[in-house]
Amino acid sequence: MAELSDVVANGRPTRTIAVESEDAAGVIQAVRELGLGGYTNTSYLRGLAALIDDEPVRYAVIDVGTNSIKFHIAEQGVAGAWRTVVDRAR
Repeated sequence: MAELSDVVANGRPTRTIAVESEDAAGVIQAVRELGLGGYTNTSYLRGLAALIDDEPVRYAVIDVGTNSIKFHIAEQGVAGAWRTVVDRAR
């Protein structure tokens, strides 16, 4: 089952798409077939808060190597500049 919604919050529009099923593999396949594989999966409430609060988009990377593990979180501001939130290595 999939649901498409156009939402306006504080005059700011966005579109949400929800794909739901008890079959996780089916959801992943449907998301790919819809061409949405490259988008961030987020909850409706978090997305709505980001829309209203101008919350910057965050990305995380985990790099597991032979001798170390690196963890990096950064957020991209409205102007496109990146800001490091967390940067750790062990």
